[in-house]
Amino acid sequence: MRRRTLVLIPIFAAVLLGATASVASPWNITSTISGIRPVSQQENSAATQYWAKHPLPKQAPKGTPSTATTGSATQTDNPPPTSSSPSVPTQQPPATQAQQLTAVNTNGIPAVGALFATDDQGDNGHFCSASVVASPHGDMVITAAHCIYDPTQGDYDTDIVFIPDYHDGQEPYGVWTPSQLIVDPRWISDSDQDLDFGFLIVHQAGNDRTIQSETGANQLGTSLGFNLQVQVTGYPDGASAPVTCATTTTQADTYQMRFDCDGFPNGTSGSPWVTDVNPATGLGTVVGVIGGYEEGGDTPQVSYSSYFDQDIMDLYNTSVDQS
Repeated sequence: MRRRTLVLIPIFAAVLLGATASVASPWNITSTISGIRPVSQQENSAATQYWAKHPLPKQAPKGTPSTATTGSATQTDNPPPTSSSPSVPTQQPPATQAQQLTAVNTNGIPAVGALFATDDQGDNGHFCSASVVASPHGDMVITAAHCIYDPTQGDYDTDIVFIPDYHDGQEPYGVWTPSQLIVDPRWISDSDQDLDFGFLIVHQAGNDRTIQSETGANQLGTSLGFNLQVQVTGYPDGASAPVTCATTTTQADTYQMRFDCDGFPNGTSGSPWVTDVNPATGLGTVVGVIGGYEEGGDTPQVSYSSYFDQDIMDLYNTSVDQS
């Protein structure tokens, strides 16, 4: 499991902030059936006010390797999601200890960021990773479903914010709040590991520009096969900057992918798996997110993703309709 466990109580957070209006009531049966959870302005306000009063953590990651850099230019065009017939999967043995790849620190990519939340223990910090995905309205972020809807708590995590390109306590593109949280209803009912992906529709108070126009976006790729060269970038729990790894994916199960690269512990759930990366921008086509089997895996050395096929395309289209 790559998500830092949080016990989220938005009403409690609002009381701490001295909110004058009550937080909107929790998700109802409609959200359970549809997988769509609207997030109110009051809930957004509670989260943004919290982070306005609590400095973002600046602690350095422990035991991380030397620094590497990636491009930081943005991309604002919006071609449609990519899809083709999947290639025949070829099972590959896991890397030996001598061959084991290790993630390295990176300066970051504008379209990749961290999800922050508050909890009832007073802890703060990022708990999952996410990234901007191209859409007609330019307002969509993709992550793992278990970062949006926690099956152990039976509820959506509504007091969250997305901070793209977060590093060293800085927020170069500001704080973005969700107006919709969207997962497949079968994730809610069954915690189906093959459907561990979801979308946030995000906005920024006082900013008429979209997040995609600010940071650029990866295209969504579906049914592209199991053996792909990918760049995976995410935020380990407690890290002040992201890590990244260039690796090759393989098939782990009928609808599961995996890669072998050390350095993806708790906090990296939702990290995008990007193929066909443009070296000038760091952007490409997202074909997975850390999640799926064991919510991404139980060791930092091996990570998983639900396979992106028609299921995620259907959820993407549903999300576009909500944006």
